[in-house]
Amino acid sequence: MTMKVLVLGGCHVYGYGVKKNKGFVQQTLFSLSIHQSVDVTYFAPLKLSQANKLLESRPELFEESDLIIVQLGNYELSFQGKFKELIKVKTPLYEEGFPKSINEQFQPVNIDKLHQVLPIEEEKKKSNFWIELDFKLRLFTKLGISEVLYFFNKIPLLYHFKVEYSRFLRGLDGFQNKTVIVSPTPVIEKISNFLRVKGAQKVQELATEFGFDFIRPDSLLVNPQKEILPEGFHINEQFHYKLSQKLMSTIISLSALSLTSGLVDN
Repeated sequence: MTMKVLVLGGCHVYGYGVKKNKGFVQQTLFSLSIHQSVDVTYFAPLKLSQANKLLESRPELFEESDLIIVQLGNYELSFQGKFKELIKVKTPLYEEGFPKSINEQFQPVNIDKLHQVLPIEEEKKKSNFWIELDFKLRLFTKLGISEVLYFFNKIPLLYHFKVEYSRFLRGLDGFQNKTVIVSPTPVIEKISNFLRVKGAQKVQELATEFGFDFIRPDSLLVNPQKEILPEGFHINEQFHYKLSQKLMSTIISLSALSLTSGLVDN
């Protein structure tokens, strides 16, 4: 019997940045394939808004799948605008680096065509002490302001993210016994990481409310400098492996999966 797997997400779900088949989803699928054949369908890179449209237009994709792996929100919670825009914008300001297909992703993709390995190391640039100190002080101030804005629910980006994610999980209602939700992945850039962590909290709240199993990558991160690639926005092979182990154990806990008993016994 073949297990049908549906994967929705951004570049992390197809292992962008690391060696082929070393992404956390690919490592997990390999472990599953030891026990039975696996047929996987990827929709990536995928925006949260596109995922909602996919749910509405192609419900059979979700109904016919035996396992659904979701990691959405990395795109929505990438912020490269001016800090003052944080309290104004409702949609991401970061477009550079995302393929145009992210705006029209309604067909499954061959991830081999998307895969790319990024450098493990990059040349360290010499920095001026006073410039670096000024940057850190400004950043510290911005993060403090961000926390205050978040406390008073004054960050539209996060509000609209929660609304869209709530809509998505509501559409997935009924598939809790075969779905694993993975929250956005942490990054080095501090403002984006602030958004990712707060976004992960909202995903956790919603997943708990709707009864979905979930994983928070930010809770697994021990050393960002050693687990995130030098460009700062993609996790490295070491962290992908750690995430794959967590994903596999979560899948085993989904008692309705036909392969669960076999996984446990083996």
